[in-house]
Amino acid sequence: MPSTNSKKNKFKERSLLTTEEIYRDNKVLAFIIDNEVVQTFICDERFAAILESEPIVVDLTGTDPFFNGPHIGWKYDGESFLPPDIDTK
Repeated sequence: MPSTNSKKNKFKERSLLTTEEIYRDNKVLAFIIDNEVVQTFICDERFAAILESEPIVVDLTGTDPFFNGPHIGWKYDGESFLPPDIDTK
């Protein structure tokens, strides 16, 4: 029967990551409602910039956005999503 001691040694030899290594190229955001932190979240810098820009959030539950859209680049007129090739003027 093989020994399990070698597995234990691998974990002991592994060095711990520093805080800098854990969060490299990421941001940690706190979500606050009524002056109370309700959630913390780690994400990449691009997604953090999106969240920090106070986006409009639209519930797409019950749709299939991966198939039918909206996709990146689509426009939103406050009620409907429009593919980039449709001119509303």
